[in-house]
Amino acid sequence: MMVNMITLAYEPMVWVWPVFHNSTLWILLILILIPVLFVYIALRIQKRYANITLNWNKILKYGYKRKLNNTEVLLLKKFFDSLGISLQENLSILLDKHKFSSLFYSFLITETMANKEVFVRLLSKLFPENEHHLEIKSLNDIRLGEVCSIEYDTKVRHLGNVLKKTSDELLISIEGEIVSTIDQPIHIYFFRVGLCGYVLSGMVKRYKTDGFLFSWDGQITEKGDQHIMSEIVTSITLLPWDIDLVEVDLTSKKRVEYTKDSILFKPIEAITISFSEQAILFNFKSETDSQYLKKYDIWDLELKIGNSKSFHLKGKIYASKSKNDNYIYKWLKPLESEMVQILDEIKKNKPINAVIL
Repeated sequence: MMVNMITLAYEPMVWVWPVFHNSTLWILLILILIPVLFVYIALRIQKRYANITLNWNKILKYGYKRKLNNTEVLLLKKFFDSLGISLQENLSILLDKHKFSSLFYSFLITETMANKEVFVRLLSKLFPENEHHLEIKSLNDIRLGEVCSIEYDTKVRHLGNVLKKTSDELLISIEGEIVSTIDQPIHIYFFRVGLCGYVLSGMVKRYKTDGFLFSWDGQITEKGDQHIMSEIVTSITLLPWDIDLVEVDLTSKKRVEYTKDSILFKPIEAITISFSEQAILFNFKSETDSQYLKKYDIWDLELKIGNSKSFHLKGKIYASKSKNDNYIYKWLKPLESEMVQILDEIKKNKPINAVIL
């Protein structure tokens, strides 16, 4: 019996490289470039917004340094937005006081906000003059070129500038025409940074299209934003507020409890010198390490004034510029009832206009 043997031929596998056509290369190149381009655009946008945020923060810092409130900061932002220039160019305008004041005044004239007193306060804060800290007791205290707002018919109508003055008259320029008649009652509002607003009452003596002659009747009324202070001597105690926050030992995962007998919990005694609506000027009864004061950010102050019960405030301690051993305690946000007690006590003790401590 014969066995037929079938022999299978073995053919080795051969690797064949694909043939790339021009269209294939373009497709691969596009597939590579798309994510690269996407990352590039994303980084550019991120950098652009980072620069915008950084530059706008500089403008905000400029505004808050001059004690602008939120309404005034928003007006400042609206002004820069209206210029249609880059934020870098906006920053350069801040450095040119004359250009900045001219552009900003022109912007405010076109604004439709009814209460022009807001504009007067804003301009006075942004561009204070040497006289900004002086009270207005007569027309001699008003500076030529000083900005003001004009009110009549119980509504503030115009933003103006003082052109000339005598002992009882002011020549004031305005944009537009004053809707008035001779001898109509009128009020002129000025503002002094750190003090308050001042309203002068009188009559329109003469007027024309873009200005009028104001005849003062001798009356000056203070209006808002006035800060007062008085000398009040009383004992206070201070203790770091954040010292009794619970500490966790990260190595053992256990809570570290301080006891009230610890030296860290012994309050520091001090004596007050004066109170204002915002802070207390004081000095310590005994020598206190300045490094210890800097170690803690927030301090608890126990205070008793007048016939009230003692209460606690949270605030920060700063060295005073007036004297080396004096310090300032500036509270963060007292309760309304506490603020009322402090203000009542200030008013009882011969209050004066607040000064920088």
